[in-house]
Amino acid sequence: MGEITDARSRSVYLPAGEVWVDYWTKTEYTGGQTIEVSAPLEQIPAFAKKAAACYCDSLVFRVNMHETSLDWLKYMMYPE
Repeated sequence: MGEITDARSRSVYLPAGEVWVDYWTKTEYTGGQTIEVSAPLEQIPAFAKKAAACYCDSLVFRVNMHETSLDWLKYMMYPE
């Protein structure tokens, strides 16, 4: 079994040819490099390509299928 560590950061490779936006901090990074990012246990590293649109849902919605409100839906835009 792999070693369990108390790491609070993670190395992340961002593919070349794109600009990447950190979901949590909105910091922009040029692709084609490996960066070190904060990664506490409650927050995984997440990136979106600049000029992308992402739909995000809520765990509450996935657990409660009787949800009728669209309050759970979040639309994230990373404009160019």
